[in-house]
Amino acid sequence: MCYEWAPVAPSVVPSSLVVLPNPALGGDLATGTVTVSAPAPAGGQVVSLSSGNAAATVPASVLVAAGSTSATFVISTTAVAATTVASITASANGASASASLTITAPVVTPPATTSTGKIEELELDSTIKVGEKVKGKVTLTALAPAGGTTVQLASSNAAALGVPASVVVPAGKKSVYFPATVGRVSAPTTVQVTATLGTSQKSRTVTVTR
Repeated sequence: MCYEWAPVAPSVVPSSLVVLPNPALGGDLATGTVTVSAPAPAGGQVVSLSSGNAAATVPASVLVAAGSTSATFVISTTAVAATTVASITASANGASASASLTITAPVVTPPATTSTGKIEELELDSTIKVGEKVKGKVTLTALAPAGGTTVQLASSNAAALGVPASVVVPAGKKSVYFPATVGRVSAPTTVQVTATLGTSQKSRTVTVTR
């Protein structure tokens, strides 16, 4: 009697596992691709999945379709405070393949520091007559940051020539005008107007005449 032995199909086992993108930003999705050693049999091949870190979660399994040699699955990640590595494993028929997924924390960019600069110039006519409409001008060495830059103003004789207590240089600008109020004087009067920003200071001497 002659017996014929049917060939035994080799077991289909995971041969490789690739995870992309890698690294992945915490909170984003990644994709895993598992490749098996031979085309999956009729009915497909179930491959079990696992993650070694709670920062990355995978489905319990993925099905390699009949005749196919690979299948993809989604990896969900969570936000992390520091770079974290999760080992992803695919298993079937007593064999497994693994890949490490690096999960990164968001890069925190410090707010841009914009120098408020110093006072570059204080402009005001050197001689002013009673009754004139007068404007002064403050100029900084750098553009004012968001919110503007406040410059303090002072007059040595507000009765003769008054100025606002302060003036704001608008954001993105280097200079601003301010009004000056001329009082009545009986004789030429010298007034010193001062602009102050931190330790930076500029002065202008003005003579108020009739």
